[in-house]
Amino acid sequence: MWTRFGVVCLTRIAELPHGDLLVAWLQGSRKRWADDMRIMGARLKYRISEDYDRQ
Repeated sequence: MWTRFGVVCLTRIAELPHGDLLVAWLQGSRKRWADDMRIMGARLKYRISEDYDRQ
């Protein structure tokens, strides 16, 4: 997928044992010989919403 940051590919999502979500992806210019490829990541911490109990 092309973005303003170059190409983003090989996205992976994993749920950690305590409920957090971990995402990792490759980002760079897409050229096979490029030296600008980076492994990026983000984490979303698990929390229970107060709205969930009201349903």
